Amino acid sequence: MTDFAIPELHEEIRQATARFAREVLTPAAPGIDEGGPIPAAVGGALAELGLWGLTAAEDRGGLGLDGLAYALVVEALAEGSPSVARRLATHAGPGLAGLSATDWDLDPYCAGEAFVSYVPAPGALAVAPADAWVTPEGVGREATTEAVDPMGQRGAGLAKVEVGTVSGPAHPAVRAWDDLGAAALALGSGRAALRAAIAYAHERAQFGKPLAKFQAIQWKIADAATALDAAELLVHRAAVSLDAVHAATARTVAVRSGLEAADHALQIHGGYGFTREYPVEKHLRSVRMMATGDRGRVQVAAARLG
Repeated sequence: MTDFAIPELHEEIRQATARFAREVLTPAAPGIDEGGPIPAAVGGALAELGLWGLTAAEDRGGLGLDGLAYALVVEALAEGSPSVARRLATHAGPGLAGLSATDWDLDPYCAGEAFVSYVPAPGALAVAPADAWVTPEGVGREATTEAVDPMGQRGAGLAKVEVGTVSGPAHPAVRAWDDLGAAALALGSGRAALRAAIAYAHERAQFGKPLAKFQAIQWKIADAATALDAAELLVHRAAVSLDAVHAATARTVAVRSGLEAADHALQIHGGYGFTREYPVEKHLRSVRMMATGDRGRVQVAAARLG
């Protein structure tokens, strides 16, 4: 029988990150996610928690934790600030994976003193600026960037990036790490939207009773929760295996489920859901940023059809 329990150490890390997201990120999120820089205090707190070096080996300055710990951390951060989650996911996932295949000194990257970004393809959106750039082909130090004004995750520093000369060896799982981070981020934003909808449904009354008492609202909550729980299982499978097809599948389903949850949350909030007074529209925009078109479906089809 498959054991779906989260290991004790991983649960402790998730709880610590969730507490940090709730107490530190959530109050700062409006300023961060609308384009303001991530405060130095936030970056320093992430360093104190060891999260910048989450997945790097202990003998290279990191915590030496696995894909499951990474997914749990990214999901928890996304509930507080999708922009912070995007930066951490890029750095601690495909970024550190790519650097770990080299003989570079990882100490400054694990301490939060240097930043590494992942660029999946030439001209793709990536987190910038960075001290190192990881691509599916290898690692480079130089890149040209063009700032953009994205619909979501505006505080992550997204830009169109063209990486210069790269050198190997390339890490075979950087794409899987990237998809896993995106899936966890979409899952976290979806859960944050659902949590906001549940709170609003209890607070808001219509016709003399809370919205939560209406069956139509209950069905939206149930559908969103079910979709997110199903996505979580795929995310955890991908986190344990770091298989490329598992990760692509998790990303596809988590984005779809996150969008469904955020859309239901928006409808439950009514017109207020479109305002920045409530966090729902922010998380809807955030999840949409993680979509990859049909790439995930193409990968799954190729794996199944041969």
